[in-house]
Amino acid sequence: MFSSYCNRFFFQTLTILNFTETFAAMMRMPLFLILLFIFGCKHKSKTATIPDRSNSIVIYDSGLSISNQDSLISKTSRNRDFLSRIADSSNSFCKINKDTQLFFINTGRYEGAYFLDIKIIKDTPLVTFKLFDHYSKYVYPIPKFTITVDKKTIIPGDYITAKIFYSSIGKLNDGHQFQYDTVAFSGKIRLKVRDNKFTAGDLMEEDFKNRFYTEASQRPDTIKKLFLYTSKWMSEIPKEIMRYTNLEELYLEGTDLSKADLSPLCNLSHLKHLALGDCNLSEIPPCFNSLKNLEELDVHLNHLRNIPDCIYELSNLKDLDIESNNISTLSPNIKRLRKLESLGLEKTNISRLPDEMVSLSRLREIYTNDTMEYIPRLLLRYLQNEYHIQK
Repeated sequence: MFSSYCNRFFFQTLTILNFTETFAAMMRMPLFLILLFIFGCKHKSKTATIPDRSNSIVIYDSGLSISNQDSLISKTSRNRDFLSRIADSSNSFCKINKDTQLFFINTGRYEGAYFLDIKIIKDTPLVTFKLFDHYSKYVYPIPKFTITVDKKTIIPGDYITAKIFYSSIGKLNDGHQFQYDTVAFSGKIRLKVRDNKFTAGDLMEEDFKNRFYTEASQRPDTIKKLFLYTSKWMSEIPKEIMRYTNLEELYLEGTDLSKADLSPLCNLSHLKHLALGDCNLSEIPPCFNSLKNLEELDVHLNHLRNIPDCIYELSNLKDLDIESNNISTLSPNIKRLRKLESLGLEKTNISRLPDEMVSLSRLREIYTNDTMEYIPRLLLRYLQNEYHIQK
């Protein structure tokens, strides 16, 4: 994986028809003024598709190689950073579908980012790039595009080295002045070849998994926030998670943990935010009472039938979300959560709030069902729903 920033920028001057005299004059300015103009542009964009008649070349070079200094870089007038974002094997891949090679080059999600897709069909590249915004009127002329690959025949599981050059300048006439939108990609990249069923979602899954095990084998004690949501690869809580001894936030939403042992989570004593929404949970282990620093617990959209007493022992808990569970009652022990500020009860079977809740002096938000039968009068002012109940 080649994720270091490149110390040089690739930028080529294109011959583009119908340039205005103003732009031609700018091209005679010193280079730093030209770059200042390019990176200073601020405008909106649209989704653009490059015509098939583009000036495109595909070359096969079996001697093509790549080093840790090679990377795919982008230079755009929309990128406000001094250094351009780069693509590497962690967010891009090559997919083979019959006789078609598809290159997915992701240049990063920054403001005004470009997403470059390349298809090679019978040695002819078909290029599409997408922009964030959809309502401007930039017109992009025929670009100049070259791709060199090190293998003419590729199979899933193989790796391919590609050298890519792409450049185009879009023009916008707003009635008062001409504006230009430059985009250029240049560099070398090594990509894994996937089969035709592989998707960008699969890539995200793989990235989460690789990142987790890489961090776990290095300095996990320096990590304070960990995202493992919608992790199809994870049916059990990995034992490596106990190495994240200083973890404060853990996000596991959308991960099927119905058969998982959650006890490894109980060792994360510094945890402040735990998100277990939509994890197919039917119970919470008693050892959760060891999470003394926990401030936010989200267990919405599960199959819980009750809130175990261990939750009422979390004296620092501020936000509890049990929405969309089969819970029918709240224990009077909820009064022990003296720091509780927000309580989510929507889409549960709870019909009554215990009178003991009036002692929760920090409570400010209650999200309830519209079928509630009883709410203590002093708690009515904290309802966040559009209806009020007074019984």
